[in-house]
Amino acid sequence: MGGELMIGGLSLSNELLWKTIDNIPNPVIVTSFKGEIVVANQEATPLVINNNINDFGKYLVEECLEKDLILFGEKSYRSKSKEINQEYIVWYLIDFTDYITIQKNNEELLEVFQSSNDEIFVTDGEGTVLKVNKEGEKHYNLSADEMIGKKAEDLSLAGYFTPALTPDIIQKREKMSILQTTMDGRSLYVTGNPVFDKDGELTRIIYNCRDLTELKALEKRLEDTEFLLTNYRVELMKLGKKEAFIPLTSQSTLIKKLGEVIGRVATLDSAALILGEKGVGKSNIARILHDWSPRKDGPYIRMKCKKIPENVVENELFGYKKKSSIKTGETQEKGLVEIADGGTLFIDGIDNLNLSIQKKILRLLETKQFNRVGDSTLRSSNIRLIASSNQDLKLLVDSGYFLEELYYHLSVLPIQVPPLRQRLEEIPYIIDYFIGQYNEKYGLNKEIDIKVRERFLSHRWLGNIDELKDIIEGLVLTSKNQVIRESDLPDYIKPYEKPQLAISVHRIIPLKQAVEVVELELLKKAYKECGSTYKMASILEVNQSTIVRKMNKIKKSFQEK
Repeated sequence: MGGELMIGGLSLSNELLWKTIDNIPNPVIVTSFKGEIVVANQEATPLVINNNINDFGKYLVEECLEKDLILFGEKSYRSKSKEINQEYIVWYLIDFTDYITIQKNNEELLEVFQSSNDEIFVTDGEGTVLKVNKEGEKHYNLSADEMIGKKAEDLSLAGYFTPALTPDIIQKREKMSILQTTMDGRSLYVTGNPVFDKDGELTRIIYNCRDLTELKALEKRLEDTEFLLTNYRVELMKLGKKEAFIPLTSQSTLIKKLGEVIGRVATLDSAALILGEKGVGKSNIARILHDWSPRKDGPYIRMKCKKIPENVVENELFGYKKKSSIKTGETQEKGLVEIADGGTLFIDGIDNLNLSIQKKILRLLETKQFNRVGDSTLRSSNIRLIASSNQDLKLLVDSGYFLEELYYHLSVLPIQVPPLRQRLEEIPYIIDYFIGQYNEKYGLNKEIDIKVRERFLSHRWLGNIDELKDIIEGLVLTSKNQVIRESDLPDYIKPYEKPQLAISVHRIIPLKQAVEVVELELLKKAYKECGSTYKMASILEVNQSTIVRKMNKIKKSFQEK
């Protein structure tokens, strides 16, 4: 380098220059314009030696001369370079690694600040707004720039949110929470946290504001649901205690056989399944099963699935746990499974339950254990389950609408109840039962004429016992005379004539084709009169799945034509 260097107008000897450079606390490197390293002080030496850069000086000259920030491994340096005598370049490097780390952390914190689902609102120790995130902008319909620099109390006085919390925190110097209402009617749960410096001076107040508007709407819907549940529970309890009981008094072979099946099933403690058309008396048989069982002294609870809204069935059946809210603590409510503990639970219309609830019922049958909705606590209940359906559950299983495992569990003890039109011998006993019941209920003394009884015996009774019960109650109330006569009957009570098919053979056709023609006419006539495949199956004395299959076949053949 020669004997002396001129730096800033000063002439320095090599020895003095070296000592000066070597004592600088930051890396200093002197290179030629060709990239030869002339001087590197003790702070710069590790950089030159430890970096995996061939020809470090050349790298500085060729790659870093125009850069403000240079990266060496995990370190970041701010670079200041100066030319000397058009021969040398002095590189003065400042370690910016910590600054870069802090900058990245600040960016991450800002991202967290802005992406929070809650509003974050920051003021200084005197209540002047310093920062507001995006949620805060939504709450007040103001931009952050419109709020920053203003007093929080002034924003409150302007009606953007009320009441103000800042003056109380400044005065009491402690964490506080309140409910605030915004200008557009939103409800905010606001918590303010004071921040103090080492001398105890209040420097910041950080607010977390949670929008409760949606939560309050959910709480209102939950309260409405609870009100409905209470009403349904009362009705269900009434049904369990007061539902009509029709004794099996007929001496017909069919009813005797049904009575024997009920008697056997009643003494067992397994789940039972009652099948039959709507109105055949399935709930009556369920009550008989309970009253003839060893559980007769326990509770009998009936859940009529169609009477309960789908969105509350699970809560009604298994109970629920309501989470704590601001105004109320945690609440628990028993379901019918717990209320029926030690007795019988009758699920009337189990085919109406979705697969999720069916799985929970299966678990209850297998383990006698369950959870309330919203609660992880495992509970147990010792019940006997009786279920009923007016649908072909096997067909529902095949269609994916009913759980196969539950079907087989219930089908261990099946009871098939025949429709009323197949047990006409029972009708006189049912008539007498309902006449007596409604005479007592309304304080009357009505009787039924023999011709009315004959008309009842010839009617089809597609609505089964429920239809007969409703007609008798109507006649008791509307007939003007003590004796109910044929003229009092509604017009649609027509004599039941067994289907007769008059077949005329006009020409010889293949037997298979003839059978198909007769079958088609039968199905068309049955569908016109019955309106449902279940009733068609009963009249034609085949399975419902057979009717569905044949109807689909007919439909397909018409589409092809």
